[in-house]
Amino acid sequence: MTDFFQDVRYGVRMLLKDRGFTVAALLTLALCIGANTAIFSIVRSVLLEPLPFDQSDRIVTIFNSYPNAGAERASTSIPDYFDRLGQTTSFEELALYQESGLTIGETGKPERVDALGVTPSFFRLLRVDAELGRTFTEAEGVIGQEKKAVLSYGFWKERYGDANPIGQSLRIAGEPYAIVGVMPRTFVFEDADTRVFVPLRITDEMKSDDARHSNSWGMLGRLKPGVSLAQAQSQIDAVNATNRERFPQFREILDKAGFHTVVRDYRSDLIRDIRSTLYLLQVGVLMVLLIGCVNIANLIMVRSTGRSRELATRAA
Repeated sequence: MTDFFQDVRYGVRMLLKDRGFTVAALLTLALCIGANTAIFSIVRSVLLEPLPFDQSDRIVTIFNSYPNAGAERASTSIPDYFDRLGQTTSFEELALYQESGLTIGETGKPERVDALGVTPSFFRLLRVDAELGRTFTEAEGVIGQEKKAVLSYGFWKERYGDANPIGQSLRIAGEPYAIVGVMPRTFVFEDADTRVFVPLRITDEMKSDDARHSNSWGMLGRLKPGVSLAQAQSQIDAVNATNRERFPQFREILDKAGFHTVVRDYRSDLIRDIRSTLYLLQVGVLMVLLIGCVNIANLIMVRSTGRSRELATRAA
């Protein structure tokens, strides 16, 4: 230990003596390590950590695909949703959602906000409860009962401050909606700017067979315990095969378009477009760290060459 502390003291003296080398080495290491730390923090939070929902590994996204028609990803239609709801057993819950913009406020003081229309099963599927009040009931998914609204935490604070908004009326598109709940501060679904959640208004026309393949809604499912993606995919494929026989008028068009339905892990689907970019960034900053270490090694070698006579004297 005596020799160790003597080496440390000597190293500190030499670093203080050659301050130009010390500053260059420290700045190089600080920049390289800082860049790696920043990128890895992003990679960890986006690619490695699970979604902030209970048992999020069981949440899947389901969408139709028509690759031969140039529509690799085409969301879901309302008839598809009800077919899968009634003819599959792999899912605890199925839910639809649709992003939109809504005009809120009194006449003369309108405000445009981002909104999300959802089926009442949406919040049950994510297993998220309201911070204040409640989320939607099944009865509020029926036309005539759907004039209800759930607010995001941020929108509640912006518009009502600390006042309790439950039971108050919020005018949306000129019609009064009763506020039934406020979501927690930490709740975010895809778009952090979403301010209001409302029940999806599903008409009989939207449920009709004429609306098949009118794909305008996102669809989520929560797998039952022990059910795999492959099993869920198999059941969805079976529903599509049944519909292919039930509606022969669509068969030729769908065959040419290469129609099929994809069941995919929701988390993997969310990061599909940025996964490769983040990995490339991580590799890039690792290369920067490597180059920085090589540069410092070169500086040390040059410094050692300049001290050759000193080192020879010490060795003697």
